[in-house]
Amino acid sequence: MFTFHNISIVMSFVLAIGAFILFAGYIEEKDFNKIEFRGKTVESLLEKSLNQNLEVVYSIQNLFLTRQDISRQQFKDFVTHSLLRHTGIQAIEHMIRIPRNERAKYEAKMKAEGFLNFSIKELGSDGKLRAAGVRDHYHVLNYIEPLQDNLAALGYDISFTPEANEALRMAESTGIGVSPWLNLAQGELGFVIYMSIPKTEGMAAGVFRLKRFVEAAIASSQSDGVDFVIEEIKDSPIRARSLRYDSVENKLVEFTQMDEDVDKELMFSNIIAIGQRTWRLTFFPSSQFKSVIHPSIPYIAALTVLLLMLAITFFLDERDARATAETATKVREEFMTVASHELRTPLTPLKMEIFLVKELVLAGQASKEKIISLLDNASKHLNHIVGLIDDLLDVGRIGEEHYQYEFSHFNLDTLIRGIVEKFEPVFKMNACSVHMNIQPEVRVHWDAQRIEQVVANCLSNSVKFSNQAIIEVNLRTEGEYAIFSVKDNGIGISEEFQKKMFNKFERGVSNKNYGGLGLGLYIVHQIITAHGGTVRVHSSPGQGAEFIFQVPRHV
Repeated sequence: MFTFHNISIVMSFVLAIGAFILFAGYIEEKDFNKIEFRGKTVESLLEKSLNQNLEVVYSIQNLFLTRQDISRQQFKDFVTHSLLRHTGIQAIEHMIRIPRNERAKYEAKMKAEGFLNFSIKELGSDGKLRAAGVRDHYHVLNYIEPLQDNLAALGYDISFTPEANEALRMAESTGIGVSPWLNLAQGELGFVIYMSIPKTEGMAAGVFRLKRFVEAAIASSQSDGVDFVIEEIKDSPIRARSLRYDSVENKLVEFTQMDEDVDKELMFSNIIAIGQRTWRLTFFPSSQFKSVIHPSIPYIAALTVLLLMLAITFFLDERDARATAETATKVREEFMTVASHELRTPLTPLKMEIFLVKELVLAGQASKEKIISLLDNASKHLNHIVGLIDDLLDVGRIGEEHYQYEFSHFNLDTLIRGIVEKFEPVFKMNACSVHMNIQPEVRVHWDAQRIEQVVANCLSNSVKFSNQAIIEVNLRTEGEYAIFSVKDNGIGISEEFQKKMFNKFERGVSNKNYGGLGLGLYIVHQIITAHGGTVRVHSSPGQGAEFIFQVPRHV
């Protein structure tokens, strides 16, 4: 038998588990917020660093706009200070376009400047520099600083690689072009930003070693044990190369795949636009990540709630024992008695029928007809028990707002006719007659299963509270509403009970003559209300009852 004490004990554990889940979710939310904050900080720092470095490239563009005869020394003097202030940039370059017929002349000029082994170069398939092949023209690195660190790149033909050539064309048409990640002539993975110099065939460029750029941009920030993977988003089906920022070593390393123990719920991704290119950064906790709140807090919270609820439970038990005259306690105890009775009532014949089946089988007197008859009766009692339990579960879900509705389009007239057809055996058994006045093709968007529950409850009540009932089922539409009703000639409902009949555990008749938990009409009312509808009752004692439901056809 259910008791308030037992229910309270169960609820104590349920609330303790709920507290654990709540605090665990809260900690996860805070940890995610921490990772998200780190992600947005890194994004902001990268964008800030890029904009600052672009100022250097803009300055080179402006320099060559004002003067065309800049010497190599003047170029060096101009950019040296900027390079010291912007450590994320690998090199500043000035490129010129050399036609094929002027290649030899240009190479001779560079050798005369002291670059004795100079030639226009390209990157071979083996990753090494070699003399450039014959082409119509070349986009050659003419000036580059710091020269000493990037001497090998001097004379490099940028247009040789398809990736760089695409960025060059973009710079020529829009003023600025960004290369995809590529292997630089300096021997590392990086990217280049090109800016066209109006009225000339030259270009200014900023060369960025990817690792150096990212590490320098975020060097001043705290990693907080958050790693991230940086990758370039490409249209190509070939998987893009990715790098992982190791928060322990504070540097970018090669990345192959995500560790299996990484909590996917704490991963945060954002997108950065670098000119025409797009980078994705995915942040996640490293092995050194420290949670915002100590991981033991959910366990402490659950234990605290459990002890508190148990203390309250025992306190309320003690109080209720001394105050049995209080109305709330009476209602609760009456309900538990009714529920227990209703559940026990079908159990007694069920046990007897199972016992008889066993005895007949043991005695060798079990005919097929007798066994089927006993099992049919047992099935009816089991269905009755299941119905009672369903009501108890439904009322619990409604109270906790966990009642699930699955809305779909269907014909209400077809549903009602199907329900009446299911009840035919019940109607015949109780000598009931049914008259239907159903408007065809009434299309609705409701929860069919729940509406079937409403109609079935009304039909059951009509049979239950009538003697040889005459039941009338009606359906019609009125504007945007569907109106359906169930009317009978039963014992009727008093005006006093009509005021409270949709409350939980309210029963207008004695339990001795009519069973039930007093939950059916409460559940019916909740379902109709959830569909945005209303329930009206026309009834008086001895004159039958009519339940009228008016619900918007499209919820």
